[in-house]
This record gives sequence, C-alpha cells and structure tokens, in this order.
Amino acid sequence: MIIKKSFEEHFKELLGDKYELFLEWSFKLLKKSIRINTIKVKDNINFENLKEILLSKQDHLKEKELEEISEKIDNLYNLKQNPFNLNINAKEILSRLKEYGWEIERIPFYKYGFWIKGERRDIGNTIEFQLGYYYPQEAASMIPPLALDLKKDDLVLDMAAAPGSKTTQIAMHMENEGLIIANDVSIDRIKALSENLQKMGVINTIVTMMDGRKLYKLNLKFDKI
Repeated sequence: MIIKKSFEEHFKELLGDKYELFLEWSFKLLKKSIRINTIKVKDNINFENLKEILLSKQDHLKEKELEEISEKIDNLYNLKQNPFNLNINAKEILSRLKEYGWEIERIPFYKYGFWIKGERRDIGNTIEFQLGYYYPQEAASMIPPLALDLKKDDLVLDMAAAPGSKTTQIAMHMENEGLIIANDVSIDRIKALSENLQKMGVINTIVTMMDGRKLYKLNLKFDKI
C-alpha cells in the first residue's frame, strides 16, 4: 500500500518513535466481535407509548405544534406490540456458538461484548444471528452507547444510524423503551438499518431519511445525541 508523504510526515511528527508501531497495527485486521442482544428476552412496548414519550419531552412547543407533530407521527406507521418473549439467555447462546467451534473471549470493558478468535467468516451466517440473538459489531463501536448514560425514558437522536449496530445497542440499553430517532441519508442504508432493527426486535425507534444538518427543523429536544 502506498502511503502519502503528507500522511507520513504528519504522523511522524505527532507520534515520534511510535510511528512504526502505529503503522504496524494499522495494517492488522481487527478482531471480529459480537454483542449479545438482550432485547430478545424482554417484553416490548407499543406505538402509543412511543408517541406519548416523544410529545411529553416537548414542553417548549405550543399545543398547535404538538398536534402537528402528533399527526405526522401517526402518518408514519402504527407499530403494534411485539408478542415474542424468547426464553434464552446469554450463556445458552455462547454455548451454541462454542458448539460451532468458535473460540470466544469476553471484551473486558463490556458485559455483553465478546471477541471471536481466529479467522472466522461465518459470524453472520448462523441461525442465532438470523434470530437476532447477537449482533456482529466491532468492539470500538460498542463504546459510544456506554458513554451516553442512557435512561429508559430518554429521547435519543442517532444522526447517522445505518447499518444499526449502535442504534440497536442504544435500544437494548434503554430496554426497548423511550424513543430513538434513527436518521440516515441513503435509501440503501435505510433499508439495511430497518432490516437490522427488525431482526434485533427493536420497536422503540422511528427511522428518518434526511440531511443531518437539517434535523433541527424537527424542532425537537433530545436528551442524548
């Protein structure tokens, strides 16, 4: 791989004698990792709960504006309560994966994160993944939701949500309650996001497609962004 001279000069100045080590690690493949999806053993809430939570957060708006927002939400879609409640726990999932010959190591900073040792290429091809029991997700990607100090009744904006790794993790830590506005700009990315939300059992999320710079026009107050 060709490294631009400007890149090399910048990082040599920044890192000094650690530049070669930085370069060595930059070319190494990331460890594959998964996140156990605890939503699949939880009850879900219905659409009316979502709308009530959203509107209750907007105390800065006038009644007419609230009515307009409520009408727009009603026109999006009407989520019905999801009836499934799967009786399976993390240990059972990990046991199944080990039966496939997977070597699993816990990610030290996250209870639900696990590294998959070796050059496995089948982490997205198991029945457990298709059922939404776990989500293939890089370990570094699991950190931002942990920093949000999420609450069950939060109103959260995910400005660039696709394909959904952090969105589904945020929903998981909110116990599928509260409300997430998950936005992206591409219809193809929106499709991937919607598929993953459905697969993971997430129903506390409304998907939007718009330029993130224009989200202020929604005139909504968010607890976390």
